[in-house]
Amino acid sequence: MFFYWIITGSVLAVMLFSHLGRWVPAADAAAVGRPVLVGLAASATLGGHVFFGVGLVWSILPLLSALSIAWALWRWPRPAKQLGLRLYQKNLLYSLPSPEPLLEDIHAMDPDVITLQEVSAHNQPVLDGLAAGWPHRQETAHPIVGRIVVLSRLPCAEGPHRLSGPGHAALRVRCGAVCVWVMAVHLPWPWPFEQRNYLGPSLAAVQGLDGARVVAGDFNIVPWAWPVHAVAQALGGRRAGRGGFTFPLGPIALPIDHVIAPGGGRIAVRPLVGSDHRGVVADI
Repeated sequence: MFFYWIITGSVLAVMLFSHLGRWVPAADAAAVGRPVLVGLAASATLGGHVFFGVGLVWSILPLLSALSIAWALWRWPRPAKQLGLRLYQKNLLYSLPSPEPLLEDIHAMDPDVITLQEVSAHNQPVLDGLAAGWPHRQETAHPIVGRIVVLSRLPCAEGPHRLSGPGHAALRVRCGAVCVWVMAVHLPWPWPFEQRNYLGPSLAAVQGLDGARVVAGDFNIVPWAWPVHAVAQALGGRRAGRGGFTFPLGPIALPIDHVIAPGGGRIAVRPLVGSDHRGVVADI
């Protein structure tokens, strides 16, 4: 019984710790593994009830934690503030073997704006192939890998319409009667890596923009972790779509590529087409 409580208590403690990302960066790393922690905690508490007569009250903790995951992934979308904008989000993979499959998919989806990460000299033919259809561009160098790029076929808005900084690039475009800032981000992996060093400047940049704002990119973090909530809160929006499992990892896939818009929106996950990330098409 002593060892049961040591093991079960440790699992419950780490699971609860994964909810503290607002205050503790290391909790974001634990949040990535929260589904596993929930499974272990549920098995331990239910097993404890069956074999040791432990009260079922302890099972409430993994249940609540599981609900936080379900809420972030599958909550029913509220009526969107429709911008009438279609966005294609893609981490290219710096060593993309061939641009043609991706170019075909982008042209088939016919987006208004495109956000790209890991743009490199090797996959530059992708940008060359998109230049005619999406002539407006803003980009920034990423200190770790490749460049971050926003492309648009919509005209740029009058006045200041370009922005770049550590981990983000933004372009202000005219979508009908509305001007929209579209920001592409590429955050590193969470603690012990440098995600928070790039999240802070990106949040400050989002908060400094006026009017409608959309943020899309490779966040390298799951939607039930604090950084995604922080970006949504900063622009007064929500994550578009439900599910969105974009990064295959063995037998599973992690939802780490996100589009955040004023009223959310609908998404479709696209094929890998040579990258290690699936693309996301969002109607927002």
